[in-house]
Amino acid sequence: MPTWPPISSVDLLHPNRSNHPVSAVKAPESPSHTLVVPFSRPWAWPRWLACFCACWLPPRTEVIDLVDHDDPSFFDQVEQGMRTLLATNEALCGARVVWTRQAPLDEWADIGARRARITGHWETFLGLAQGAIILGAEDDTLPDPDAYKRLLEHLEAGAVFAQGTCIGRWDAGMVPHWTCHEDDRGPLSWQTGAYDGVDTVDIQGGGWYCFAAVTEAMRRVDFGRSTEPIGPDVWACYQLSKLGRCVGDWRVQCLHVAETMDLSPNREVVDVVTYRFLHGRWRATTTGGRGRVDRSREVQLWGSGPKPFGTVR
Repeated sequence: MPTWPPISSVDLLHPNRSNHPVSAVKAPESPSHTLVVPFSRPWAWPRWLACFCACWLPPRTEVIDLVDHDDPSFFDQVEQGMRTLLATNEALCGARVVWTRQAPLDEWADIGARRARITGHWETFLGLAQGAIILGAEDDTLPDPDAYKRLLEHLEAGAVFAQGTCIGRWDAGMVPHWTCHEDDRGPLSWQTGAYDGVDTVDIQGGGWYCFAAVTEAMRRVDFGRSTEPIGPDVWACYQLSKLGRCVGDWRVQCLHVAETMDLSPNREVVDVVTYRFLHGRWRATTTGGRGRVDRSREVQLWGSGPKPFGTVR
């Protein structure tokens, strides 16, 4: 694993500059890893807690939750849940809960507003994190019990970022193992992943749903930078790929949940989304996935929003 000497300008890039109150459920004691997760969906909370009570985490892991909601009862649930998690998982050495007291943004809110809110969360996480390794999670993602053990193996082998596999629940059932083709002027095309028999793949873009990363590498990401057509999570991983190896692991499966469906990354029904810069603008195409199966009820339907989806492996 590379050594990251401190750089004062980088250290100042991600201070905990929010005024959000922080509840120290248990002050962390010399953590080696920091698990971070934003919560904005009360319906997802019970399943997330049950999943992570049974999830392997490395010794001396601290937890930082960020409750992005204005309902005090939801904050109380998360705070109490952290006490349950600390009592259940002996690997944990502390937990803090940040409360934004902001009304949650709707899933269909303006994408610019959502992205700004999310990158603000990451400024807070990186300003508070004490562990040398960041473990990323999201409230609507339920990873395999040994997901983080497998992802940390990639960091031990020298990667700076490793993510598991999930499937999108929007217009395309894509896997965010992004690859980027570029020249000296910058990216020319982006493409999501399709399984071709190789379990570990190099990526230049990823997501924040289930990953392990070197904290000091994450602190070198400029969340203020972005580029069409990809989001801040993909762009953050792109910057990390300039610092070291970033990988996606098809063996680490993550259930992507919503109120009406569970999405499992079945390798046979993955859509591939490709963005190409042509004639002065980005153009998207979607291939594969649903065209390769006959059981339409078992694949995500194309449309303007999430549809019921039968869980398959």
